[in-house]
Amino acid sequence: METQLVEITLISAQGIKIPPRLHRIQTYAMTWVDPAHKLRTRIDRTGGPDPTWNDRFVFRVPTSFLLPDSSSAVCFEIYCTGGWYNNDSLVGSVRFLIGGERLLSKPPNSPCFAALGIRRPSGRVTGVLNIGAVLLEKVPLTVAEALNHGSAVGYRDLMRRPALRDRTNTATDEKEKGVGERREKQMDVVEEDEEEEEKDRQGGGVVFCGSCLLRVPRKVYTTPYGEKFTLPVPVFSRSRHGSPKSRHSSPKSRHGSPKQ
Repeated sequence: METQLVEITLISAQGIKIPPRLHRIQTYAMTWVDPAHKLRTRIDRTGGPDPTWNDRFVFRVPTSFLLPDSSSAVCFEIYCTGGWYNNDSLVGSVRFLIGGERLLSKPPNSPCFAALGIRRPSGRVTGVLNIGAVLLEKVPLTVAEALNHGSAVGYRDLMRRPALRDRTNTATDEKEKGVGERREKQMDVVEEDEEEEEKDRQGGGVVFCGSCLLRVPRKVYTTPYGEKFTLPVPVFSRSRHGSPKSRHSSPKSRHGSPKQ
């Protein structure tokens, strides 16, 4: 079946009705041709009842979708964010009968614009939605690759996905690289420990001090005080006859023997 590529630009809206229970007016829009592939705009945080999005979407549709008598349409829904406490509220919806724009009879890449009324959930029409449409003759390679996995794609999503994928891959590669380097260092230390232990078993008498691998000789001491233990030098020693003898000379007068 022959298909065409249609680019839809969701430009802005004016005079939308905001639910009264919401204090902050922040809106976004959903668009789709196939309900299984819905696309979303960014959230307008400053426009209030007159939001501006300027988001572009590309749809792959059959050629019969663009015929003037076709009842097929591009659907839009506008939501207002509910914040932390409330759910998002539906503001209104729009059905764009793109066949009425007669894109097939216009040259390729010739845009057309439409202003459509926004129908509230109650059925009343309040506000206007500004839309642009163009029949594309060719698309960028990234858009063509994305359309191979679905019938619709948004340019904003294409701008975010590659950057996120690159950051994720970079972070993962760096993490895996760091883990690999730590494992290699640990294996090197284990191999060195095994080599040193093998040398100890062959040579004997050598132990290791923890992971620093410093050689410390194994010493066996025969006394509880260690190898360098020595007896203190005695003050008195015994003579041959067993009488104590001073280490110093005999007490004599410097001027001669003592008088009787």
